[in-house]
Amino acid sequence: MKQKYLTDVALISVTNTEFAAVNHFYDWRAKTLDNDEQIYDVASFERDGKTYTLVHAKAAEMGMTAAGTTAMKVIYEFRPRYLINVFRQCRS
Repeated sequence: MKQKYLTDVALISVTNTEFAAVNHFYDWRAKTLDNDEQIYDVASFERDGKTYTLVHAKAAEMGMTAAGTTAMKVIYEFRPRYLINVFRQCRS
């Protein structure tokens, strides 16, 4: 039977601030794919005897088109169970 999900969680960042903040949490390894300039960072962690996998990508620019394109590539290549868009909280 084909596995439904290949990755547990995928994170997509848009700004450098968001990207840097997420990179502090795990020991990421850069991964590239054929015919794709995007760099994907992958990591894993273990909790309660189970290993969870993560992928993190930064959209090339701000905007719905770039975020949508990055999400589409992440979904196609990594088939995550959850897809999370990272947002920086703004304080006034």
